[in-house]
Amino acid sequence: MRAIVLQTIPTNDKGGVVKLFTEDHGVRAYYVNWGKKAMMYQAMTLLEVEERERRAGSMKMLADARREPVLHELTTHPFKAAVALFMAEVLSRSLADEQVHVALFTYCFLSVQALNLDDRVAAYPIVFLGKLIQYLGFTPPEPRSDEQGCFDLLHGEWSVTPPTHGQYLRGEEATLFKQAINASVEGFQTLTMNREQRASLLDQLLRYLQIHLHSDREIKSYAVLREVFR
Repeated sequence: MRAIVLQTIPTNDKGGVVKLFTEDHGVRAYYVNWGKKAMMYQAMTLLEVEERERRAGSMKMLADARREPVLHELTTHPFKAAVALFMAEVLSRSLADEQVHVALFTYCFLSVQALNLDDRVAAYPIVFLGKLIQYLGFTPPEPRSDEQGCFDLLHGEWSVTPPTHGQYLRGEEATLFKQAINASVEGFQTLTMNREQRASLLDQLLRYLQIHLHSDREIKSYAVLREVFR
């Protein structure tokens, strides 16, 4: 079974609880005796795993786990490691346990392999959030006319006039937001943005996702990501 590492919680020197996004069962937690292989359970590591049969009431465990494929850049490249940590934490906060998302899993499995090989690192957090918004069913509708230039982040709607609650985008910000939702990494490169605009767009995408997940929990790795890409 293919799996992606989302979170690791050490309980002692030899093992701990590992939260995996699995292809067949969605998000599941396992107790793992990793010994000297703790590095194998870093954020967004791709694994091939086998579950161990368990007694009723006991925690799930893995009978076998191996990296497949091995992604060296995610552990040695600081920018890529920061992106991987961010992706893993956002997925961990966004997905309910045991809820199967095969299409999203496939996208993430392929995307992290592409990140390992690609030097256009700045594109990945934004494109990832746009795709996650799509796969979770939060894609905003298209504006019905050119006059609908305001995007309501709270209700996911376009309007002619700004909403009174203040959580909206307009003008260039709204246009870039709409483009980012549907962008590929290649398409993202055609968008003309400076560093401040990219940072603002990432803020807005994350805020929109959290609003529609009804979550205000801090994404701790986001501060690391922002610092690395300053």
